[in-house]
Amino acid sequence: SQEGKLDKAAKDMVPLCQRAQIKAVSRIREFLLKRIYLLKKPQTNIQIKQNLLLRFKYVYEFVRVHAPHTADEIQTEYIATIKKIYTAHFRSYLSSLMKLRALSVVTKSDLLGLDESKTGGMFSLRKSRLHLERVFMLGNRDAILSNIDKPPIICHAAAKRGHKFPYQEIFRTTHRLLMDTATTETAFVEDFFMNIGDDSKGEKSSMNNLKKESLMFEDIFGKTTSMFIENLEQYLSKTYDCLEILILIRIVNLHSQMMKQRETSCMDTFFDRVNMLLWPRFKVVLDSHLASIRAIKTSSVSRGDTSPFFLSPRYAEFASGIDILNKDYQDSIIVSNMGRIRDSVCKLLEDLSQRVGDIKLHTVFLINNYDAILKVFDDKTLVSATAKSIKERLDAKVAKYVEMELQEKFSKMIQFVRDAERKVSMAVESKKKMPTLDLETGAEIVREFAQTWQKKIDQLDTNVRTHFSNKDPANGSAYKASEILKQILIQLVLYYQRLQEVVKKCYRRSPSFMKELVPIPTIMHEIKKYGARN
Repeated sequence: SQEGKLDKAAKDMVPLCQRAQIKAVSRIREFLLKRIYLLKKPQTNIQIKQNLLLRFKYVYEFVRVHAPHTADEIQTEYIATIKKIYTAHFRSYLSSLMKLRALSVVTKSDLLGLDESKTGGMFSLRKSRLHLERVFMLGNRDAILSNIDKPPIICHAAAKRGHKFPYQEIFRTTHRLLMDTATTETAFVEDFFMNIGDDSKGEKSSMNNLKKESLMFEDIFGKTTSMFIENLEQYLSKTYDCLEILILIRIVNLHSQMMKQRETSCMDTFFDRVNMLLWPRFKVVLDSHLASIRAIKTSSVSRGDTSPFFLSPRYAEFASGIDILNKDYQDSIIVSNMGRIRDSVCKLLEDLSQRVGDIKLHTVFLINNYDAILKVFDDKTLVSATAKSIKERLDAKVAKYVEMELQEKFSKMIQFVRDAERKVSMAVESKKKMPTLDLETGAEIVREFAQTWQKKIDQLDTNVRTHFSNKDPANGSAYKASEILKQILIQLVLYYQRLQEVVKKCYRRSPSFMKELVPIPTIMHEIKKYGARN
């Protein structure tokens, strides 16, 4: 029959088709391998060659369907070839950049609690106070985070101009180049090798592709990432720059976000490995600073010296730098550890203040130190938990100093006011009539105030200027004397007003001595003179 003849003809054609298929597969294999080997040619633009390969994706699909083992061989050969190319390229690039690296100024001995007077010796130079403050300054180093999208450094151009780069810039640019390369490479691999006749967009298919993508990335860039990890390990083993380590952590955060925006997860494992190196080292260096603070002896401060202690400006620069880098993240690890350092600094300052002198001098010492710290935060318009804590401590010590100065000059009036207000408060609570006051003492206080208030204000001004004049500019800025005097005089006026008010509450008819009160406007006019003078 006709059907039988056709069936026999088809069977006769099978061997011919098989031989043609084998020959086609062989020629495709040869053709694609030649195209792959062209990638090895020096100065080849890999992306252009890959785009040319994509034109022949349909022939690879034919091999994948009809000769899976040959397709695997082509894929394996591509991975081996491109792996060698990228490894050599990144090794050369990293090596060239490391030659352009600027030497770090931060050494093992550059700790927050290091006393510069005890540095130097037979084989080393003495460290200056300025150096030990600069190493803890963030400066403009965080600008790299705002310019995270900058293209990678062109080595030969940078070398020609004699440019030097901190490690953080080398870290950023090598990782950025790896990200860009990995993005284009995984896109090519997915398009050429993985999307073979599969139009499924299901979740399972997508998950499989992500796994394949990650495995392919590891196959191609495994040696490159290991090289980067080794380079980072070498850097971390010798660095003691906490701020730079935190900048590296932030660079990884930003790079990870960029890869998510590109919808590419192939580098997630690499980023995790980098973070696992950075965070422990950050903690080790932070702990060394904490230990150096706790090792400071109270004998480090001279008696009668109320100027800012050497630790205060260093700590302020360091803590404000950390706060700036943590502002948008609020990492609990950083917050808790910086809290420990802040508490240790404040405890040390309290201990040191006991050695300075009497209670007034150690209050002055603490005011000057807290102010030196807070000034750095204010200069950077930085609001943080550290700044808030130091501000609260400063305000408490200033209030204490104000009260001490007023107690020395106006103790009788203050005690009279407080006792009278307490009696009035008790009478109001028990709903009894207003108490009688010691009018003789009241009259004595009013007359004495009228005779001596100007002289005593002048004495207060002298005291404040003595305590808060900055005799040694190298020690940082002392708390502004005019601010202290202003608070003292305001508090004095408030006490004087309270004296008048409490007497009026107790007596319907004002006692005769009330006529001898100095008018408040007169006092305020005199106070303004001091304000204008300062």
